[in-house]
Amino acid sequence: MLSPKASQIQQPLLEIQSYPDISSPVEIKKETKHEENENGAPILEEQNNAKPDDKKIINPLPSEYRWILENHNESDYSKIEGRIKSKSFPLRFEEEVDEEQDYYANHSEEEVKNRIKVEFAVVQIIMLGHRNRLLVEYSYGKNKVNRAIDYINFDTQEIIKTIYLQKVNIKSKIFHRIFNDIDFIFYQEGQQVFLMKLDDFIEQNQDKHLIQFNFFEC
Repeated sequence: MLSPKASQIQQPLLEIQSYPDISSPVEIKKETKHEENENGAPILEEQNNAKPDDKKIINPLPSEYRWILENHNESDYSKIEGRIKSKSFPLRFEEEVDEEQDYYANHSEEEVKNRIKVEFAVVQIIMLGHRNRLLVEYSYGKNKVNRAIDYINFDTQEIIKTIYLQKVNIKSKIFHRIFNDIDFIFYQEGQQVFLMKLDDFIEQNQDKHLIQFNFFEC
């Protein structure tokens, strides 16, 4: 005989053992509604609720614009060659000094006569997509204080024009912005900072500066 106190302790254990073994397989049935089709075969509820596929739109583009798809094949961007296009641009990294090239005026006569080679460093490349043009800015010369800006045709890789600037701060860069569909250029030369239209900058119309800031050395 177990004491009343012991029976109270054992009672929960007996109740736990009375539950079915959770490791034993339990058959679970999913309730489905069965219907019969014309041939008498059962139809599951999932099949009964299935809807026919919507009709595919063959030509979503209006007829007047279909020539775009007919004449221009869509690029396959899943392939590398469809995403990456290679172009060779006439970037300058080294040139010989020529006495006739006035943009080397800051070099000594001896250096010019010896036709030393001057290294060019690319400062920045600005792509003008709306014009299909590139602006490539270089620094060169002693202490890299001179700049050359090449205006390049993106399709033909031809240098259309080169603009030269002198006494430019080593940290300075030309700055391009579009405002009211007009291209503007900010640039520094000597003790001045200028704002002018890109076309005037390319043609070097120095008298057409829109704004000129003068700075004095401390």
